[in-house]
Amino acid sequence: LVSFPTETVYGLGCHALDQIAVQKVFDAKERPLSDPLIVHVTKSEDALQLWAASSSTDSTASGTDDTNDNIMQQQQIEKRALTTLTQHFFPGPLTLVARAHPTIPQILMANTGYVACRSPSHPVARALIDAAE
Repeated sequence: LVSFPTETVYGLGCHALDQIAVQKVFDAKERPLSDPLIVHVTKSEDALQLWAASSSTDSTASGTDDTNDNIMQQQQIEKRALTTLTQHFFPGPLTLVARAHPTIPQILMANTGYVACRSPSHPVARALIDAAE
């Protein structure tokens, strides 16, 4: 676990995809498991990889070809929107929430199916995130 500054507060963080480390953050903060954590990234591409809109796994849903086409079209629209938002507002104090990629640990997102990402502009936070990759 590590404490680091952001634009507004000090955060307590860990590797977001490590379920054991994420549990330690919840324990240290005495945070209820129903209150999801925010994933901090330095690049838009890193956030996009955490969201379902950037994966093709949902396009294999059972149903008609029309249903699959609608799902794929919705994913493309969502990906374009998320890409535009991250390009314009990252880094900065904006947190974006979207459907999570299937590989995201449930504990991180409090079993909601959604993951929150932001890109802090604080130089110490950015250096720490980059060093952790």
